[in-house]
Amino acid sequence: MTALLAFRTDFSYADSSRYSNPDSYKFNTSHYDVYHLQLGGNVKRRKFNLRAGLLLDYGHTSKFPQSVDMTTANEGNVLSGDTHPVQATYFSVGIMFAYIHNL
Repeated sequence: MTALLAFRTDFSYADSSRYSNPDSYKFNTSHYDVYHLQLGGNVKRRKFNLRAGLLLDYGHTSKFPQSVDMTTANEGNVLSGDTHPVQATYFSVGIMFAYIHNL
């Protein structure tokens, strides 16, 4: 049996204004600083390998462009309010399972 562990970061220093179109969808892939952690194990036998693992991702930013803020809505900004960059987080969990048959 072999234990597997991996950790990596995915920090973004990109200018977010270059990756958005004000008339359409705003991409958010360049806003987050993401940490990736992967844990798992491999069981090796003569006829097969069996792998299982857990994938965890956590991201955060304090500059996420808010699209709508209705806390200060008035006649001048009735559809979107006063928007400003806000703090946002991202969390993802995944399960990995693989079976490899050796001929």
